[in-house]
Amino acid sequence: MRPGGIVDGRFVLGRVLGRGRMGTVYEARDQATSGWVAVKVLENERDAATARFAREAAAQESLLHENIVRHVTHGTTAGGVPYLVMERIDGEDLGARLERGPLAVADALGVARGVAAGLAAAHARGIIHRDVKPANVLLPGGDVHAPKLTDFGVARVLGAATTLTRTGHIVGTPAYMAPEQAEGGAEVDAPVDVFALGSVLYHCLAGRPPFEGADVRVVLAKILFAEAPPLHSVRDDVPAAVEALVVEMMAKNPTRRPPSGADVRARLDRIAATTPLT
Repeated sequence: MRPGGIVDGRFVLGRVLGRGRMGTVYEARDQATSGWVAVKVLENERDAATARFAREAAAQESLLHENIVRHVTHGTTAGGVPYLVMERIDGEDLGARLERGPLAVADALGVARGVAAGLAAAHARGIIHRDVKPANVLLPGGDVHAPKLTDFGVARVLGAATTLTRTGHIVGTPAYMAPEQAEGGAEVDAPVDVFALGSVLYHCLAGRPPFEGADVRVVLAKILFAEAPPLHSVRDDVPAAVEALVVEMMAKNPTRRPPSGADVRARLDRIAATTPLT
């Protein structure tokens, strides 16, 4: 696939928007609507990658929520290449925004509330994202209060007949993954997304991830055995209720975390209603 190519006789590929672990995302013109979309094309055509891509497409198709990037269609080209078409988001991802520094407390909570709402919808359908991180949070028009969660490429579907993850095989992004994920556990549940969202919220407030190191091994060791530096040691305007929730979301023991995205959203709503925010 390359710019100028046509997918499914409908989507004219344009510039490359990004490259991921399994495929390339192109901007594309939808000839049926004259609108713009994003087309993800699988480049790694091994059986496991194809199965994971199919699961990503099915998961995204089943989720219709304002805080999740909308699925348009998916299929396989005449040449046998799987593709996934999604709405195109004009703006930037949260990772790019955080390169310019931390967010105001109210803005950080706006991001977290939106992502938690998207996760709540996914968790209600038994879908565990497993890779919540700033780069997978899109900000339409740069609006931190309207985030959209994307990239369900390593999602786990609870109750699925087969699993695509081997025990001992680490899936996710080290800086934001939960301890049980860092240990390579295959049977992870919604609390791994809660931990990751807590890590993203920490990054939004502190201006850096909660766990950093010279290499991945150091980061994983910190996730397993160390606590993140307290937020109040980084900045002094984070309300105690916000810091307490972040600590709870990032608890090493998953049973001590809020159990799902819905619980996190409810907690954030209560904080927003009762705590002065800057």
